[in-house]
Amino acid sequence: MARKRIIDPSIWTDPDFSSLTVRQRLLYIGLISNADDYGRMHAHPSILRVRIFPYDDLSLSEVSEDLKAVEDSGLIRCWENAGERYLFHPKWFKYQRFNHPGKTNIPPPPDHLVEEDFLRPTMPEPEKRLWERLQGRESGWECSRQYRILGWIVDFYFASHHLVIEVDGPEHNKRRKREADRHRDEEMGRHGLTVVRYTNQQVMEDIEEVLLNIQGALTREGAHHG
Repeated sequence: MARKRIIDPSIWTDPDFSSLTVRQRLLYIGLISNADDYGRMHAHPSILRVRIFPYDDLSLSEVSEDLKAVEDSGLIRCWENAGERYLFHPKWFKYQRFNHPGKTNIPPPPDHLVEEDFLRPTMPEPEKRLWERLQGRESGWECSRQYRILGWIVDFYFASHHLVIEVDGPEHNKRRKREADRHRDEEMGRHGLTVVRYTNQQVMEDIEEVLLNIQGALTREGAHHG
């Protein structure tokens, strides 16, 4: 039996949550209640219908459609392993705390789905410096920070140019992180996005060169998408 779970009050004004229908919101709350101590569970509609809607006359297709809507919102992520479909909550450990997590028979999600899964309250100094230069009048381009795309959070995003800017710290030099970055960049490329990466050192030591490089990328992408 699942443990009691924490529902943060801020969920009721969360844009991703508010974008769902009332029934889809109920499904999402049910997914929190029924997940294991690692935020994972089976994602088969028949299982979800029995666990979350035992007294409701819902078809499997309705449950499946609602689950897809919750996944598209970015609140959960789904994957397949050995022919079985599973889901997990990317923000799970931001809200749920256990001294002794129980055992689970749900396999872990693939590495490319496990990123830094919630917005950081403070920005690392390289990102802060770059953001100060990218926003406002100085650059002349409209830029967003910590933007959700395809279920991932990117550092900076120029929506009009389909351009993603990432500032990578030393942890991105690790093999598994490099592989996850490569997979993510390729997936974004398949959706028409261009990803440009800079290191913390590049931003801190030569931000003017970084800005010139970004300006060139914006010009190229503007011509491509214009």
